[in-house]
Amino acid sequence: NPFVAVEDRKDLNGLEKFRESIRLNQKDEARMELTVQSMSILKNPRFLVEMIQDNQRTLAPAMQRLIEEGVQDGSIHTEYAKELSEVIPLLMGLWMVPALYPATAEEMMRKFRFIGEVLDRMGVPLVDEAMLQYLEPYFQKLQDASQEKIGK
Repeated sequence: NPFVAVEDRKDLNGLEKFRESIRLNQKDEARMELTVQSMSILKNPRFLVEMIQDNQRTLAPAMQRLIEEGVQDGSIHTEYAKELSEVIPLLMGLWMVPALYPATAEEMMRKFRFIGEVLDRMGVPLVDEAMLQYLEPYFQKLQDASQEKIGK
């Protein structure tokens, strides 16, 4: 869990920990392979329910802790830590899945920029240019893998 990996780091503030957890998540090749393998499974409603429940049990509380830490250290300015911690996994975990919402790498980048703008306006400037540059190759790999999966 990338959120657990950054939790105890003293060299990062809450916002930096949140950004680092996103980077760690996207850098994980095994997670990328799991995402690719799950593309056909996503048509299974049970898998989707489990994914949403995992977001509720694991991701949302971890994100809430980082948002609250960011509020305390001044790197995040929001009154909606709980609400954002529930919405972010929906946007990043469901809306960004090409099997559910088909998109090219370019379209995924546009979606991620949109998510970044929404979060920025809510006081959580999570998405920066460095993150976008880091994510671009990830989205390209995801698009390529998705096209291979469809072609099979």
